[in-house]
Amino acid sequence: RFWDAKESVEGADIVNTAGICILFDLIGYTADHRQDIFALRPAPVQVHYHGYMGSTGAPWIQYYVADRWIAPPEHANFFSEKLALMPECFLGPSHRLSFQFAGNEERDFNEKLHAELREEEGLPSEGPVICYFNQHFKLDPPTFKIWTDAIKQLSSLNLTAHPTLWLLQGSPVSHRNLRREFVATGLPGDNLVFAKRVLVKSHIRRASLCDLAVDSPMYNSGATGADTLYAGVPVLHIPGLKAVGRMMSAMLRATRVTEMIVRDEDEYLELIVRLLRNFRGRHHDGGSKLERLRRKFRRGILWAPIFDIAKWVADFEQLSRMMWEVHVFGYDEMHIVPLRPTSFF
Repeated sequence: RFWDAKESVEGADIVNTAGICILFDLIGYTADHRQDIFALRPAPVQVHYHGYMGSTGAPWIQYYVADRWIAPPEHANFFSEKLALMPECFLGPSHRLSFQFAGNEERDFNEKLHAELREEEGLPSEGPVICYFNQHFKLDPPTFKIWTDAIKQLSSLNLTAHPTLWLLQGSPVSHRNLRREFVATGLPGDNLVFAKRVLVKSHIRRASLCDLAVDSPMYNSGATGADTLYAGVPVLHIPGLKAVGRMMSAMLRATRVTEMIVRDEDEYLELIVRLLRNFRGRHHDGGSKLERLRRKFRRGILWAPIFDIAKWVADFEQLSRMMWEVHVFGYDEMHIVPLRPTSFF
């Protein structure tokens, strides 16, 4: 049901009258938040989850639902809430229920179709495609420099064509600024392409045209990263210091492809070059490290926990029951950390 409450007291009264046992906050202090309602404590158990990564610092929120990578147990003292950790990943993408797996589509086996689809998206007909589909505010200058440095190194290795950096469409101002910085490094402007905003289903299909995805350590991919993974594209990631910088860590571990998690910027640059330096086109690249990674990603998408929504729902329900039982039996709120060992699949 949807309830619209303009006043704080009205909203709290709706929650309390409905007998809500556990009230979840999904946006923290972002736009249109309703911490004013939570502050009146209308539900016995109030939980922060997902939309605002990190602690709220609010005394009216008892738990923070995350995972051991977003909120490591050893960091518990930095949270005002008690940690309630999912066994695998904080995010539960429902892609298997909603979308066809793009990685098995004909484009991966039909060279002509692959070239036609690249042309439709405004991509050059040849050369590796490096993608980053996050909003531009997540991107920081040092990371953008790593990407351009990698493209310059690859361009000097006599590849069939210069690598292309494929970004999501943003504002005219961000387009102008990013293209200016890209060209200032000596790279041709045609090798920076902006993808139009489309429906998620169409985006997942076109994302499979990418050869390698890159991530930004200051603010990672969230749901967009799950889309890219589901397209069968390896995502390269440096864990950041904050929760928003470790979202992709959780997703890659739940995909069981931890070799895409690097330690620092030097290793980040080195791995981009190493993965793409022998690129000769997807249809002539069967034995390369990159293609082996792509095959491993496909297996992960089909079998690994990140897209097993039934398992995720069962884990989330169990976590919710545990939070409720702590309240019912009159215990003080406590950290809830899963003991179940993570299996390979």
